[in-house]
Amino acid sequence: MAERSTVEGAVQSLIFQNEDNGYTVLSLLTDDGELVTVVGCIPCAAPGERMTVTGVWTNHPSYGPQFAAESVEPVSYTHLRAHE
Repeated sequence: MAERSTVEGAVQSLIFQNEDNGYTVLSLLTDDGELVTVVGCIPCAAPGERMTVTGVWTNHPSYGPQFAAESVEPVSYTHLRAHE
């Protein structure tokens, strides 16, 4: 079983989004400058939105490394200001 981890960053782009069930594939730009492909049920994701995603790393046979989201929390501007 894969170990759960967390990534935080801003949605760079929506690669795919199914409006019927919320399944989404997106690019997340982390604070470290890494571009992560995140997959899962993230129906309200939008470019520029900051989020914290908890899940597991997987390796898709065609698309390579992906972060499979188990939970997603939006990061509010107020939360960001508190850490400056």
